[in-house]
Amino acid sequence: MFYIGINDIFCLFICGLLTGILALNGAVFCSFPNTIYIAGMVACVFWYNETLSAILLALNRCVEISMPSIGERLFRGYKTWLWMLLPLFYGILFGPTFKPVLFSGVLFSWFYNPHVGYIDDFGTIYDNPMSRLNRIAATTMQINIGGTTQHTAHKNPTETRNQSRIITRHEEVF
Repeated sequence: MFYIGINDIFCLFICGLLTGILALNGAVFCSFPNTIYIAGMVACVFWYNETLSAILLALNRCVEISMPSIGERLFRGYKTWLWMLLPLFYGILFGPTFKPVLFSGVLFSWFYNPHVGYIDDFGTIYDNPMSRLNRIAATTMQINIGGTTQHTAHKNPTETRNQSRIITRHEEVF
């Protein structure tokens, strides 16, 4: 959680502060191309980092609930910080590799298409395949982690009474 919080704080400089400054100036990509391109690339790094961090947090929580002994072996002590190297490297590797998000002063947000809002050229020209893959993988992994945990917790005869209550509450929510 601490790692995700730090990632969020750094991302706020782009999502909050820089977006506000660019919006006040009515900036489009042609106004500040280097600033917008680099900020979009950094935002992608943080987004990929955040996504994998959330998946690892879900994995950690689910393993701790359903299989505490395995959770202790995987995440005890400094091992959690080693796990956090995965999202860091994932973000650094794939964030700058593909087309970044770009700010649009017309709609005051970040998009892959720099012409959104004033030129109708939607298609695959400005597509970011890594972003699509990231969204699909994150959704699939979250569902699989939750489903596997639920199945394992119901199957495990040594689950405690509190774990049983938590799993029951999880089923009620979903």
